[in-house]
This record gives sequence, C-alpha cells and structure tokens, in this order.
Amino acid sequence: TGARARERVVTEIGGMPAAEAYAELVGVPVEALAPEVFARHPLLVRMGGRWYVRAIQKAHADGSLSVFCAIESGLVLSLGRNLDMVADLERVLDEARGRVGTPRLVIATECILRRLEAEALGLGPALARLFARHRLVGFSTYGEQAGAVHVNQTCTGVMLG
Repeated sequence: TGARARERVVTEIGGMPAAEAYAELVGVPVEALAPEVFARHPLLVRMGGRWYVRAIQKAHADGSLSVFCAIESGLVLSLGRNLDMVADLERVLDEARGRVGTPRLVIATECILRRLEAEALGLGPALARLFARHRLVGFSTYGEQAGAVHVNQTCTGVMLG
C-alpha cells in the first residue's frame, strides 16, 4: 500500500492506483465510486490480532483514495464483507438484554457509514422496528475511538435496564 500518511490518502494498492484497484475488487467502474459503494465495501487493516475498518471518504481524479482514519505506506489492506446488519444488531441487543433485562433506554451512536450502508440496502424500516423494540435512540458520528485507534462503521451504545 502506498500512502501519504499526513493527508490520510491511499495512493496505491497492490502496485495499482488505489481507486482503480479498489473499483476492480468491488466490481464497479472507477466512475461509480461513491460513499454508498465505500460503505458497502470497507477496507480493513489487521493490527494486534484485531481487524479495523479504514473507511474510504472519497476517490480523487489522480486515482488516490482519502480515508477517514490513519493510514501508512506498507500496511496490508483487505476488503471487508458485510454481515446482515439487522440480524447482527438484533443478536447483540438480545445478548445485552439477557444480561440487563428489558431496557428502559438504549443510547447508541453509529458511524454515518453504517447509515449510508443501511439506506443503500433499504434496511431503514427494519432497523426502525428494531430500534423501537429495544427503545434505542441515538445519532450518527464519524466513527469512534477504541483505545488508541480511530475506527469506522461502528455502532456503540449504552443499555439502561
């Protein structure tokens, strides 16, 4: 991976211009690269045995990609695959409910990229029903800080029971 770390720009992936390589990996023309595509096909980096999303912000005319998080030359980037967002969130909330009991309120923040993914996949109504059932309220963010690492495409909350 080639990068301009201070600018959070990926210049090259596997010896190709970053936007071209990414577009090829996700099966779309470079011209189709947009936030909805980036949200559905996140880049990942593995650090300390854990995977972290390096969410793409924008494709540039020079073939580079801006990312929301720190990036460095030489990092190995992988293409992530999405889980069923509704089923996965339902599972997590049910597990928490098993420990806390029926929630009085769940306050959650989710990365705006999750919201874009949900909209692109038409998941809004299913998520709204899930939020209502679990008394979930919240807002969108640009990611979160997990220890010393900024991560994207997260949903984090506090369940009050």
